[in-house]
Amino acid sequence: MIPIKIGTEIKQIKGIYYKIGNEVKRLLVKSKVGSEIKDFIKYTIQKLLTYDFTESTSQSMSNTFNFSNLISVDEVTVNNGNVSYTKNQDNVIVSVSNGTVSRSAYDSTKYATYKEEYRDSSSNSFASSISSSSGGYSGTLYASGGSYVASGSYIPSDSKEATGTRTLGGFNNFEWNKYNNNLWAPMGSSVAPAAGIYYYEDSNGYSGSLGFAGGQSNYTIGSGMPTTNGTVDGQTSTAYFPDYWLYNYKGTVTRLAVDTRVYRQKYTGYLYQGGYTNYYKYKINIKYTIKN
Repeated sequence: MIPIKIGTEIKQIKGIYYKIGNEVKRLLVKSKVGSEIKDFIKYTIQKLLTYDFTESTSQSMSNTFNFSNLISVDEVTVNNGNVSYTKNQDNVIVSVSNGTVSRSAYDSTKYATYKEEYRDSSSNSFASSISSSSGGYSGTLYASGGSYVASGSYIPSDSKEATGTRTLGGFNNFEWNKYNNNLWAPMGSSVAPAAGIYYYEDSNGYSGSLGFAGGQSNYTIGSGMPTTNGTVDGQTSTAYFPDYWLYNYKGTVTRLAVDTRVYRQKYTGYLYQGGYTNYYKYKINIKYTIKN
């Protein structure tokens, strides 16, 4: 205890009471009131700071506060969850965690997954974007780079000269003359069949119609000679005998272009799946003492 004079009276006191903000504190005194105690009472003040953390999807947050001439952090409270702090000279780092959900909101892009997809086309015509879905995810993928030939080849059109031959045959009507000891011989020549058009086609894809380029007859009198009842020279008879013609053809044939190419385009992007997002919000009170 220390003696102090109040008016004309001398009283012994055990402590000094002082008010900081709305709070009254007691300073115990064991001996005399030193100058440092007097300075503390006279030149310090306790303050209160209320701070609202910005709403966040993170359940844990922190913030750094700077208090000039900070002496002490007296108390830190939070409206929900846990709170802790560290003091470093005039800086106070306050951390909050494990708070309750302040609100929930549906987010159509809450979950995302990266996707690559390929599309094939024989015409090399692709859209700039495509719709895609997979495992509950959906969205739009966009063309990545240019298209390329995945398989097949291209053979251009071409033309060339071609030839062909064919044999036409049948039985033509001949008039035969019997003479010289009953030997028969044709009277006149064979009638040539129509040459027509020769259609050419080969294994390399060339095809087309060839025009007539000449021909020759190659007939043979067979053993089935015509017969009559008479045996006198000079008799005539009409009969059918085999008559074969070899015809030649030539002309220009063409090969159409052959395109078996398959083009491929790569698409990339993100697919999304919706879900609810939780938001958290904290309010803290910091009581602290500074030099006044």
